[in-house]
Amino acid sequence: AANIATSWNPVADGAVNAMELFTFNDTQLGTTVSTLYVGGGFSTIGGQSRSRVAALDTLSDSNTVTPWSTSVTGAAVNTLDLSADGKSLYIGGEFSAVGGSLRTNLAKLDTTVDNAALGPWSPVVDGAVNVIALNHNEEALYLGGEFSTLSGLGRRYLGIVDLGTGAGTDWNPAPDAPVEGLAVRGNSIYSGGQFGLVQNRPRVGLAAFVFAGPSSVADPSGSPVLEPQVVSLSCSTSADLSCVAIHFTVDDPPVGGGNPAQISTPTSASPVFSTPLTIDKEGNTYVRFFAIDSEGTNEVVKTEVYGFDTIAPVSTAAPLGSEAKALEGGVFLTANGDDRVILSCTDITAGCAAIRYTFTVNGEAPNPKSQGAELLLYEGPINVSSFSASQADIKYYSEDRAGNIEEGLVTPVDDNGVATGEPNYNQLIYRIDPSPPTTTASPASMTFESSSLKITLSCEDNGVGCEKTYFTLDGSTPTVQSQQYTGPITISGEEINYTLKFFSTDLVGNQELQRLETYIAIRGDLGGASAVHPLLTLLSLLVLFGRVLFRSGRDA
Repeated sequence: AANIATSWNPVADGAVNAMELFTFNDTQLGTTVSTLYVGGGFSTIGGQSRSRVAALDTLSDSNTVTPWSTSVTGAAVNTLDLSADGKSLYIGGEFSAVGGSLRTNLAKLDTTVDNAALGPWSPVVDGAVNVIALNHNEEALYLGGEFSTLSGLGRRYLGIVDLGTGAGTDWNPAPDAPVEGLAVRGNSIYSGGQFGLVQNRPRVGLAAFVFAGPSSVADPSGSPVLEPQVVSLSCSTSADLSCVAIHFTVDDPPVGGGNPAQISTPTSASPVFSTPLTIDKEGNTYVRFFAIDSEGTNEVVKTEVYGFDTIAPVSTAAPLGSEAKALEGGVFLTANGDDRVILSCTDITAGCAAIRYTFTVNGEAPNPKSQGAELLLYEGPINVSSFSASQADIKYYSEDRAGNIEEGLVTPVDDNGVATGEPNYNQLIYRIDPSPPTTTASPASMTFESSSLKITLSCEDNGVGCEKTYFTLDGSTPTVQSQQYTGPITISGEEINYTLKFFSTDLVGNQELQRLETYIAIRGDLGGASAVHPLLTLLSLLVLFGRVLFRSGRDA
């Protein structure tokens, strides 16, 4: 029945004051993770030592305590809040240290590592924190409790902490008694506690706040551009209020473009906007700003990125196939399997917008739009082998989001400036060689009476060319681990019968079928009589005839 407790029973040796549940369904692995974070006054839970905070596996009936842990020095953890992605856990309570580091009543823990690592975020609260709540965009943390200062600011019982800096904000509702509960929905916050006044207005036990606040904008807004920009900041607010100031920071890119080494967060100590900003450095310039209204309400920090970009992107092509080899004249493929061409683009500032390409197969376009003025938009790997061709020519170039076209793409024009041909796009030639090489032995199968015989192996390939030849003389099947042919093979007349097996590979890995030749030595001292020669000659001819029939059947 639903009213009967399950077998899940971690057992805490002290009060549990707060809980946050995080559930994640991994569709790729087909697994579900359900972790319950708990805070309180306990020192052990589930039979494991856990000081004031712990993580429990809710899907397991045994060993429910996960390896994630830290130590909290103090009376208790009173409140928890978890980021939407489950990676950060905020704790508030009555403590002086977390994980051996100084943290006064408020801390942020990393849930992605077992040691619950602390980051640099370290606000200081001088009294117990009873309740915390993240704002709707997770840029600030509301907290209520029994404190009177927050990160050095006078904030009685209720305040806001910036999640980036740990600093308190200008918001100061100042209830006249401790706050015990908070609820946040969008820009509205509800508080509950023992108070009777908030902002010197009668509010008994409950109060609500709406953060309409000021709103600032940048004109023009951030985007990748080819020309320097002049940017103005402006502010608007509700009819009964006015904008007091817009504070801002500007972080310039490094020499050569790209992103700034560090991105600043503006505060009330940052410069106040008064004259337009000139954005003229190559790379991404970050402008961050916020407005303050006449009631002292701070706007959430906004960010605009201006990508002043005059550097063209660079595109590359790469074969993706186990048999692809770059050789003189192009990249060669065997046409076995999925031999694909991958086009990629790099642009450090604005970022790549598109790769466009055209290609021909055996000198002709496989579809009407693959050559000429209408280039194809690259959307994924090009399977060269699918065209059953001997050659594919791919031409390509890239564009970035600022409008730069890849360098070097010069269109030939006549004296009147009229185009006379296509731009000299990047080009890569793919040649497809599906046929294995052919190896012949000289001399072929024969009998011989001399004391030794030299055999030459010759390889021919109508495609990319021969690479290696392998052989055996003991009748075993040759492999790529067998002896490699480097020069004429010498066999002696000491043995009667020699079986030469061999094959070759070409430069893209095509391998021919095994070939076979037989050599029979005729020795004049068998039995001490030369009369044996005719019999051996007849025998060798019969063996050779059989070998010829075997080869003829194999090559048919």
